[in-house]
Amino acid sequence: MPLMTPTVQVRGMRPELVLAIIAISQTLGDDADQWYITSVTDGRHMRGSLHYVGAAIDIGPGPAARRTDYATIRDDTLARLTTEYQIILEHHADDTLSHLHIEYQPQRPLNSSAGDAPS
Repeated sequence: MPLMTPTVQVRGMRPELVLAIIAISQTLGDDADQWYITSVTDGRHMRGSLHYVGAAIDIGPGPAARRTDYATIRDDTLARLTTEYQIILEHHADDTLSHLHIEYQPQRPLNSSAGDAPS
């Protein structure tokens, strides 16, 4: 399971993000404990960021991480989740990969009947 940096605030995190953390842990396998959740509801983010409503996390590799194939990690993790999740590859100013931004963004209201299983 990815570790959290000491300053990460999880108060207000949507429970759906726990599924994303489990999914990325499964994708990373033995390397999961070398990755760190660096932001949930804390930090500075762009206006309208889902971090501010507890629906996004940032996760990146620590110095001992063996897996840094971000695109493959993203794709394999998304295959474990529903289409309500997005994973964005975030970059540093020099265009090198920085971290994965994982967000939960449902496309329809909770009580919507569209797509519900028949009774």
